[in-house]
Amino acid sequence: MFKLSIALIFLVSLVAISACSPEPEQKQKQKQPAKQTAKQEQKKEDTQEIQNGQVTKTVWPFGFEKEIVGEVQPETVADKMITRNFVIIFDDSGSMADPDADGNRKIDTAKKAVVEWSKSVPTGANVGLVSFFNGVWSLQPLTPASRERLISTVLAISQGGRTPLSAAFQKSFRMLTKQGLQQLGYGEYTIVVITDGAASSRVQLNKWVHFVLANSPIQIYTIGFGIGTDHTLNQPGLTQYKPAENLAELQKGLKEVLAEADTFDDTEFK
Repeated sequence: MFKLSIALIFLVSLVAISACSPEPEQKQKQKQPAKQTAKQEQKKEDTQEIQNGQVTKTVWPFGFEKEIVGEVQPETVADKMITRNFVIIFDDSGSMADPDADGNRKIDTAKKAVVEWSKSVPTGANVGLVSFFNGVWSLQPLTPASRERLISTVLAISQGGRTPLSAAFQKSFRMLTKQGLQQLGYGEYTIVVITDGAASSRVQLNKWVHFVLANSPIQIYTIGFGIGTDHTLNQPGLTQYKPAENLAELQKGLKEVLAEADTFDDTEFK
């Protein structure tokens, strides 16, 4: 009986001690800060994601001043800010010596078409030229007063070498961006490509196409000379592309460049 009483007393004491023990509460308190920390960390991560997603995108041509620093001064802002601007990328690779559908050298046909087209460009519009021949670039700056100079530059082009269209796009974008800064972003901007073959690097060219279209209102118009429609620059919905096999079709394609520019509204970009 005595042993049973001691056992009962010990059991009651143990239950009482357990009931009064602060350990469960301490464990709860220890878990609580851990739970709060997890929430804080999650909130921090969410905030970071929002901040990372808030990328400030400046409106072209602003944001590219560093690339052409020193070339555009405030006092050179164009008087006519609604001027139309065209940069021709003239493919003068070795394959341009091949005959077109009429039996004429493609480079001679292309020269004739560009010369005739330049005479139909509206007065006051700027026309530039980018071409590449055996490691030497021919660049005609954007200017309205040098049509004769443009024609002489085109006529002096010779075929040879590869087709560095990616580098040509880079130079054309730079040229148009410089002019865009002078016009405060107003006006029209078009890259006109005449090519008879694939780019030296299709991947890089595709990157440049998407970069230009995503970061500027510049239009891309391509005439594939003697190559049909299978070309990196033929991207329906993004670029304008016309195939040509001879002088008449090339002239028609170039004429449509001016028609496309007439219907383009640059306020849609802004």
